[in-house]
Amino acid sequence: SIAVRTLFFFLAICSVPLVLLSASRSGFLGLALVGFMLLKGPQVPRRWKIGSGFFGIAIFVLAFNFALTENHRERLLNLNPFAPAASTDGSASAEGSRSTQVRTTTLAEATTIISEYPITGVGLANFRWVNAIMHGSYKPPHNSYIWSLAEGGIIAGLLYLSLFAALYTRIQKLRPKYKNHETLPYLPEFLNLYLILLLFFSIFADVWLEVHVYFLVAIAVVLSRWAEDEELRGRGLPGQNAGTAGARRAAARALYRPQGA
Repeated sequence: SIAVRTLFFFLAICSVPLVLLSASRSGFLGLALVGFMLLKGPQVPRRWKIGSGFFGIAIFVLAFNFALTENHRERLLNLNPFAPAASTDGSASAEGSRSTQVRTTTLAEATTIISEYPITGVGLANFRWVNAIMHGSYKPPHNSYIWSLAEGGIIAGLLYLSLFAALYTRIQKLRPKYKNHETLPYLPEFLNLYLILLLFFSIFADVWLEVHVYFLVAIAVVLSRWAEDEELRGRGLPGQNAGTAGARRAAARALYRPQGA
């Protein structure tokens, strides 16, 4: 209904200052990506896209200038990994520069580990311990792509990328099938945005061992089964879960058997 959409739109607008107040640079970039994907997708009607884009930019500018402190603004804009962590005259370092320097150093250490164990990696959950032995640091790589290569080698990296490629392909096939669905018209669109955001934030965090991948795979499989079930029923066949496998095969043979045979 219009009331429900208005409520969720209001909550989405309220989330903009909260994301900025977190002072997370990946969240800052992710917020821009979400806005772009929503304007590009079917969620926003075509006649509202331009107005919604300008409205979103206005909310962002107001929140950035009036809801954030000077330190928050400096941290969000400091994306230079080579900014000095401490100045020579003893003054304060650039806000957030220490975080980017640590991430850059850890990525360099992870690259060294990958070069030492390129095929099989150092084993799942072993990165921190190996990194501590080799470089004296227990910090994770903060990059899922680098993490998979360091802990599982090229084999694990290719398997993960193959999984995401298959999942992305499945979701793209589901989107047109559910476009005019009575109950779940936007769930495949949500999965598409969910997967793209996961792959985006994988650049900044080790998230491939968390529950997000399981959620995406499970929901995509269920939606595929429902779509196949409706397609079979539309052709006069029993659904995926109706009767036994033998009964479904017999119904299919009866449907396609020539008349009078």
